[in-house]
This record gives sequence, C-alpha cells and structure tokens, in this order.
Amino acid sequence: MIGELALALEAVAPSRLAADWDKVGLLLGDPSRPLRRALLCIDLTEETLAEALRLKCEAVVAYPPPIFDPLS
Repeated sequence: MIGELALALEAVAPSRLAADWDKVGLLLGDPSRPLRRALLCIDLTEETLAEALRLKCEAVVAYPPPIFDPLS
C-alpha cells in the first residue's frame, strides 16, 4: 500500500530531521491504495513521468519533490 511506502521512507529519513521549509511525506494520493511498483528518481521530469506511466507505477519517489509550493 502507498501508506506502507510512506512509513518505510519515514523510517529511513525521519521527517523530524527535515528543514522547516522542506516538503516531506506523501504529497498527493491515497495511502490506502495498493502499491506494486514505484519509481525512484532525482528529478521528476516529463521523461521520468512518462517512464513511470509506461511501467504502470503507482508511486513516484522524487527529490526535490515535484510539488513544492502549495496547490490551491
């Protein structure tokens, strides 16, 4: 599940260690959704997003986060 991925990432890189301005944790999505495949990348470019879609990934772990400023 997506939530289990978020918990695993929290165990490896605790959010309490993040800077106040840094965006950490699940930024978009439903933690109860199933997860079979994830893509890890440094920058989420159009090319890496296309790869994630082609590979049918349910999650993308990216740094820096693709959503840095709040969406309205």
